[in-house]
Amino acid sequence: MNRSCGDDLNLGVLVSVLMLILAVWLLAPAGRIWAQEYETPPVLKASEVLPSEMQRGDRFVVQEQVRNDGFMNYYIVNSDFGEFEAYGNPALAKLIQEIGALDQLDEVSKSKVFADSVKKSATGQVEAVQQFADKPVETVKGVPGGLKRSFKKYKRDAGEGYETAKDVTGVGGGGDDDEAEGDEAEGEGDEAGSDDDEDEGESDEESSSSEDAKELAGKTTDAAEAYAKKWFGVGAAERRWHEQLGTDPYTTNAVLRKRIKELSKVAAATNTGMRFAPIPRIPGARELHTLNQIVWSVDPRELREQNIKRLVEAGVDEELIEQFINNPWFSPTGQTILLTALLEMEGVEGRRVLLEIASTTESAEEAQFDLGNIMFLGAYHRSVKPIARLLPGRVAVAITQDGDMLKIVSVDYAFWQQDLAGAVTTFVEAVANEPATTREIWLRGKASSRFQEELDARGWTVHEAVELDPRARVSDGSSPNFRR
Repeated sequence: MNRSCGDDLNLGVLVSVLMLILAVWLLAPAGRIWAQEYETPPVLKASEVLPSEMQRGDRFVVQEQVRNDGFMNYYIVNSDFGEFEAYGNPALAKLIQEIGALDQLDEVSKSKVFADSVKKSATGQVEAVQQFADKPVETVKGVPGGLKRSFKKYKRDAGEGYETAKDVTGVGGGGDDDEAEGDEAEGEGDEAGSDDDEDEGESDEESSSSEDAKELAGKTTDAAEAYAKKWFGVGAAERRWHEQLGTDPYTTNAVLRKRIKELSKVAAATNTGMRFAPIPRIPGARELHTLNQIVWSVDPRELREQNIKRLVEAGVDEELIEQFINNPWFSPTGQTILLTALLEMEGVEGRRVLLEIASTTESAEEAQFDLGNIMFLGAYHRSVKPIARLLPGRVAVAITQDGDMLKIVSVDYAFWQQDLAGAVTTFVEAVANEPATTREIWLRGKASSRFQEELDARGWTVHEAVELDPRARVSDGSSPNFRR
């Protein structure tokens, strides 16, 4: 069959197009070849991603298969106290510490000293102790959601929020689980001391800030009432037990909270004093290392007022204070740790963005993530290189005094999956015109080869397994001013 001239022309055009596509593919920079193809995070192995002390202990074992959602690892832990789930390495480390505490509580409940004390009392608590020792512990169910929604929001914020970055110069320019029983918080006012005594000798400015803090702390709103109902039911006796065990009195571990509540009531009724052996520290439980006497000794309502006072003195506007202090996803412990890390970054321009991030957190997973980012950012500022200013976004961007651009992200294992890839791409484009000596992403955990190649192609260096000590030091209450 004879071909027409038009057929020859069409064939020639097709060949030219194919040659052009091949040339573009061959000349494309590394990391651009995959276009919109993404990684699917594999199932990891606990024996390969965890140190030995976090894989198993006398009373727990972490299941070998570990899921990852592109950001964090999901762990299932089988223990003598039930099955638990932990989202992320820090949460797992904290859980292991708490299993150690449950072990000690179990030994106490079975001890002869404790049993004899109960028998000698006239309170009829023997049956309660026996029930505590014998009854099975209910299983703690899983972690919903993860960070997927957070990074989708991050993608949007990275594009929109950066537009106002250069206007953000400070904070002051603003012109499920077992809920605690709210009635137990009543009657603890004797711990707070006399407010009148504390005000003696204050300057007019200090007195004014104290009054402002008291007014804010006393505001009755739906958000404030919901926060109090969730967190303020931890009594003084329970906090003392947590102090001796070295655990967080506002933990979301329903099993630990329930057992301490039960045993503290029995101990109070029998006038039995408890002493516990120190629980070995797990390296990853950095948040636990930040616990301070103030969290154990101070009534949660007074602790709330103290934190509000520090924010008022720092020049934070009332609306942002209310949003932060009433965010139900940050416990009194989380708020205190975060605020301390924030205040220690004295002289850093734009610290308001960190409070804004925390105030808009919408889940327990996001709160853990945000707290980790801010703690590590504060540690970098104190121990590595001073930060000059912060730019907004779902994860703040730091500019050091040397002109380096830095983003610290508290993830376990970063894969180039769709949500994270979209957020990273949008963020990189948003800050492309911001001058910087170097551009670096520091990860608490690790990153896949693909993730590193994609970041390298965009001019960013990835640092894995960053070891920074984010211990927050709860100070004497002094607050550097944010207005800079």
